[in-house]
Amino acid sequence: ERGIIYINEDTDKPGHLKIGLTTGKCEKRLSQLNCGSSTNSIVNLKIFETDDVFRAETVIHRIMKPYRIVNQKEWFYIPDASLKERLYTVVSNTIEFLDLFENDPLK
Repeated sequence: ERGIIYINEDTDKPGHLKIGLTTGKCEKRLSQLNCGSSTNSIVNLKIFETDDVFRAETVIHRIMKPYRIVNQKEWFYIPDASLKERLYTVVSNTIEFLDLFENDPLK
């Protein structure tokens, strides 16, 4: 199913990033996430469109497992800007790879 992988940050906890998915509008999902935050501290950093959002999220979460915050399914700790840029590249490349094979006419 087509959708969006998003990367959000909790500005009250710098470096705490949520890597999640939505099949709807990113703005609506961000609003839902901020309902649980009294300070509306969750902001969107990046979005990536993909042809198979569920598979993409699963693979990205597996890749990012070493950075997962303990007992948090979708929250990861990425402490500085250079690591965030590397994360964006990893997510982009992963989605590009998965989408290429999802749409492979030789399958």
